Amino acid sequence: MSTIYGRVKVKLTIGDYQQELLKNPVRDAKLVYRRDCREFYLHITVLMKIPEPSGSNPVGVDIGINKLLVASNGFSVNGKPIEHRRRHFRKLRSSLQSKGTSSAKRKLKRLAGRERRWVNTVLHQVSRAFVNSLVAGRDFVVMERVEGIRQRCKQRKEQRATFHSWAFRRLQQMIEYKCLERGIPVVYVEPNYTSQRCPRCGTIDKRNRRSQALFRCVSCGFQHNADYVASVNPSVRARGGWAPVNVPNVGVPHWNHLQAPPVREG
Repeated sequence: MSTIYGRVKVKLTIGDYQQELLKNPVRDAKLVYRRDCREFYLHITVLMKIPEPSGSNPVGVDIGINKLLVASNGFSVNGKPIEHRRRHFRKLRSSLQSKGTSSAKRKLKRLAGRERRWVNTVLHQVSRAFVNSLVAGRDFVVMERVEGIRQRCKQRKEQRATFHSWAFRRLQQMIEYKCLERGIPVVYVEPNYTSQRCPRCGTIDKRNRRSQALFRCVSCGFQHNADYVASVNPSVRARGGWAPVNVPNVGVPHWNHLQAPPVREG
């Protein structure tokens, strides 16, 4: 690298995954200084060849807070431990902001950097684990459009800070590019009535969502975990929609989401 003292050679502290990436042609690199941790990082861009996206089996994904990610293939990540640590960060921020001293402001900057790095690490780990649960060439991912989610969804006062500060779209973007690396297509559908629609008969009713965790259809009696149902509905929509309500056991793809696969914790 060129410096005011001439060209210097430095060692890269990277993992096995990054070493594999560097086997691809390097396009450019940018040296970045992070003030929060007082360290230099080198952002390297490489050119990669990815397979042509293909797949015929839709895997619906529901992203939330209590359940960070629930997929119709059985993959699930509990969000409660993550939210517990986010509350810890919020309390620290509130305490430092109330002091208002120069020392407190410096600590706030360092805290913001630490929280941002931790969130990115969590999102990368969750998205990677989910993508690893998919089968390239067979599966494709179906997710809801989350643009405007903060305006659409009403939350209780005590839940607003948690909801409005979470990175729903960032997690989707990480899933999307990791899928495309493996040739797994990603499609987006409108989120209309995802949590209220029965995946068996297509009935839409607010009463179907009995609680945060329970879904029970008022028409056909189908019952399951509400987050799982919210992940199934996008995949059913991607298959071509729902059949008439008066036809029993229809509108469900041939792999039969009604016999739910075992949940795998990521």
